[in-house]
Amino acid sequence: MRCDQCRHWARNEPDSFVIYERWSGLGRCLAVKERWRVLDNATRDRELGWADDTDWDEFGDQPPPENTWEGVRLAALKKEMAVVQDGSDYHAELLTRPDFYCALYSERTGA
Repeated sequence: MRCDQCRHWARNEPDSFVIYERWSGLGRCLAVKERWRVLDNATRDRELGWADDTDWDEFGDQPPPENTWEGVRLAALKKEMAVVQDGSDYHAELLTRPDFYCALYSERTGA
């Protein structure tokens, strides 16, 4: 159940520019996706309209209907066990130590 035994975990490459992660022994979890990527993939190639003109107050305390742009994106986000988010929607990743335990563990196969 440790990250270093999981097929979703990868150490940074030796020539990685992320020097501290390389020397610290941290690795990347490839199972946890970026929040913006989950949302964008949910509505890619779907003709649901764009949400720029959405009045979020119209939903009140209820979530948006599933057949709307907002509802499709919300449903996709709710399916994820975890996501990562940065301040700019540019790049985010989950870095863990080899001995970290995770609910997304999947045994590594092969050598």
